[in-house]
Amino acid sequence: MTPTDKPFDSCERYFTALESNWNRISYPLIMPHVVEALQANRPRRILDLGRGTGVYGRLLSSQGARVSGTDLSPEAIRPCRQSPHDQVKQCDAEHVDFPAETFDLVFTSEVLEHVDDYRAMLREIFRLLKPGGVVLLTTTLYGTSVYQMIYAYHGGFPGFCRNIGLYLLGFWNHRAAKEFVLRWCYEPLGGHFHGFHARQLASDFRDCGFVVHRGFLWVAP
Repeated sequence: MTPTDKPFDSCERYFTALESNWNRISYPLIMPHVVEALQANRPRRILDLGRGTGVYGRLLSSQGARVSGTDLSPEAIRPCRQSPHDQVKQCDAEHVDFPAETFDLVFTSEVLEHVDDYRAMLREIFRLLKPGGVVLLTTTLYGTSVYQMIYAYHGGFPGFCRNIGLYLLGFWNHRAAKEFVLRWCYEPLGGHFHGFHARQLASDFRDCGFVVHRGFLWVAP
């Protein structure tokens, strides 16, 4: 299933799987980098953009900063509205309902690949940050998208070769890369539009006004 068939529904079952599978694997890898960024920058206001289950929001607030959150899904923000300590708004990542230059740090984990116009999301993050602010982001690289095809493919050898050919072409052609990701990753990975090339993503950040101080770390799937 692709976005042309039906938009992905981030339902309660999706967030349950996120909590039990992805967060269990990713949190130990990502958490040290979050703590390092907090200790180095000492932000007073943080935005958890696309908060999902809220696991990182709890980590961010544990360092003493004031943390706000957003998510497009009502399933993600419903538990937060029961807490008087959380400021969470339902909105998409390209149109965030906070004033410009509000945050010292924006944290967003595994959200960018879910946004079709991801450059609009980068521009919105730039708008939300104070001068000298920091964005801490994790996302999926294109190179790992082939694993989903290998896991799922049940066709014959010629079809397999055609899809591998499309995958390889995606390292040079943006449209081919997006077609491959939509074909094999959109539904099983929870609505992925993109798999990114690190060099291109760094260039996109610079085009949106950011200074890239650190490279992107690659973690095996």
